[in-house]
Amino acid sequence: MIFLKLFQSVTNKPAKGFTLIELMVVILIVSVLGVIALPMTISAVGKARETEAKQILSSIGQGQQAYFFEHATFATALDSLDVTFSGQYYNFEEPLLINSTAVKHGAIGLNAQQANTREYQLGIYYNLSSFSLVLCQSSTENDVAEAPNSSNDSCIQGTRID
Repeated sequence: MIFLKLFQSVTNKPAKGFTLIELMVVILIVSVLGVIALPMTISAVGKARETEAKQILSSIGQGQQAYFFEHATFATALDSLDVTFSGQYYNFEEPLLINSTAVKHGAIGLNAQQANTREYQLGIYYNLSSFSLVLCQSSTENDVAEAPNSSNDSCIQGTRID
């Protein structure tokens, strides 16, 4: 008799848990949200890596200004600047001297497509006792950035960042 009452109480309880359809709907919703969020996450990671190039180029620009103040010309080698850095996602080119009052420095992405990073070039210009800096950024990972030969001009290639 006790066994019969116990069996009836177990069989009369409503089923607990989720049905297969409910689980499939939840999995579908989570998958769609993941597909939407993935490109934004990858883009954000690439932009975070690009800050390395911007910060190091800024330091190089300050180093060039200090070097110019002491020597009345821009440095023709990175070793001449009093700047220490190590790039994890970028290779930094030796200075490209345009003339006695203008120099360019480039940041080339290492595995740019994989790392989702764009190229940068900084132009440093001296004009009548003041310096101007122009930072140019390539449009995509495959493009090239080239700073102008004069601080008043647009980037030769890429977009000017102020």
